[in-house]
Amino acid sequence: MPVTTIKELRILPPLAIGRFGSSPEPLENHTTAVVDPLDFRKIVPAPTLIVDDATGAITQETSPGPQDKVHFRDTQRRIKPLAPFLEVWARFDDDPSLVPLTKNHLADLGLQPSDLTWTVEVANVKVFRRTGDPLDKVTARLQIAFDQNDPDCAITFVNRSGAIMAR
Repeated sequence: MPVTTIKELRILPPLAIGRFGSSPEPLENHTTAVVDPLDFRKIVPAPTLIVDDATGAITQETSPGPQDKVHFRDTQRRIKPLAPFLEVWARFDDDPSLVPLTKNHLADLGLQPSDLTWTVEVANVKVFRRTGDPLDKVTARLQIAFDQNDPDCAITFVNRSGAIMAR
């Protein structure tokens, strides 16, 4: 049944933590498990999606075994980078449930992916929390839009100065 109205949009998860690293190998996907409520959580490997850098297409999904471990550093002791996946979810018409936003939903509304834009603000304030010096904050504010020429995959980033950076 076609949707007629978007009542709500959410980007989930609402908070995501990324990390730069010098390793060319990204960190494996993982989750945490509570083994003992009075102890630390256990880091548990989870299936990882391998993404082609050039196209953004998922090329493989790993299946970790029960004895596999998450390694935050590669074999040369370099830190593995972490880039979380964010998804756009929507609530339509009078349905209270959230569902992933799809191109079909947009088509029902006479829209296409290039009609969407997002403003994202990111910050690293770890040092600032300790020093209190505003110059120790690292922040960025980006406007993100789907590429008008390739609305299926490429994303264009527009920074504060108006420069366009494609991914």
